[in-house]
Amino acid sequence: MSSILEQESWLTAVMTSQQKAEENFTPTDKGYEIYPYASEIHEKKMQPFLFVAKKGQVKPHRVSHEGEEFIFVLRGEMKMQVGDVEYHLKPGDSLYFNSLRKHGIMPVSDEVVYLDIFV
Repeated sequence: MSSILEQESWLTAVMTSQQKAEENFTPTDKGYEIYPYASEIHEKKMQPFLFVAKKGQVKPHRVSHEGEEFIFVLRGEMKMQVGDVEYHLKPGDSLYFNSLRKHGIMPVSDEVVYLDIFV
């Protein structure tokens, strides 16, 4: 039954206000906060997240997992390490990479806000 309802949900769209996202961030053990967009849809091909990372709160880390990622910086600046390469990303910059490569972020500005889409 849930798969039937899930299929029917594709006939509509999931709209999220900026206020809803900002009021429902979840803290992570790595020190940044995330909001998962369209969490009502369970069998989607991508998962978009809004991330907020603050300087001094993010713990150094490197992760690796199946899939691909696309990052788009909305506000602030950050360093993104993918494999052995470090990227300095500013507002409007994006990065697409294979997430099997070890990767991690570190804010450069006091706060960085970015969209991260996992496929």
